[in-house]
Amino acid sequence: MAKEFEVFIKTIEELGADYKISFEKPFRDLGFEGNWNRARLFLQPTRDTLMNVVESPFFILTLNEVEICCFERIIPGIKSFDLVFVFKNYDKPVLRIESIDIKDLEGVKNWLDRMNLLFFEVGQNLVWKNVLAQIQKDIPGFVQDGGWTNILAESEEEGDEEDDPEEGDSEFSPDQSGDDGEDDDSDFTEDDGDDDGDDDDEDDEELSDVLDLNNISEQDEDDEDGDSDSDKNKRKHQHKPQQQHKHQTKPLNNKPQPKPLPRSTQPQKRQPTRK
Repeated sequence: MAKEFEVFIKTIEELGADYKISFEKPFRDLGFEGNWNRARLFLQPTRDTLMNVVESPFFILTLNEVEICCFERIIPGIKSFDLVFVFKNYDKPVLRIESIDIKDLEGVKNWLDRMNLLFFEVGQNLVWKNVLAQIQKDIPGFVQDGGWTNILAESEEEGDEEDDPEEGDSEFSPDQSGDDGEDDDSDFTEDDGDDDGDDDDEDDEELSDVLDLNNISEQDEDDEDGDSDSDKNKRKHQHKPQQQHKHQTKPLNNKPQPKPLPRSTQPQKRQPTRK
């Protein structure tokens, strides 16, 4: 089959010599898969083209018509990227190949370097229709301002700022604010029933505590009443005056006792001492 195909090529080249017909051999080692026209294709570079003629839909891109290439969605941790070809004719829509595996990135870059094609990297998908429309408004001004380097470098910086997790503006991104709103809504919807149930349980507990306190206070009052009655009886017994039994003692002798003689208050004379 391969030999027959080689014979076919040589025959066509000989017959089309006057028409400058030539055949190019694809570099299979540089091939990569990507999505185009809603199909997954295996694209192979040649000397002047990027093509797929093995299966439908057929794809042929002539490289001398391309002005620049742009790698989109080049951010850390990404598993695939997109490749955009911008044509020299700005009226022609760009050609985008989507979902190329990230492992093929360096191989595609090397191939573009060999083809002397200028390429850029951005962190997001650009709206190329608007970009081309803006360029066409003032092409001389576009060239004086730095051309594609000026436009795509700004886009790359904007993509880096949006992808930087340490930037303060990322805290107020629409995605996060939406998440916060969902969290707030969930706090007021899903948990409302639980909060009401908890409040009812707390009210029941408070009511039961009040009833228990009332019962305890009534028991304490009964105990105090009982204690007060017993204490009163005790105090009555303690403070009740004891009956004093008077014992009358009869005198043993009814005779009047002699009165004691009064002492003399006059000074007594001393008797003379004998010599």
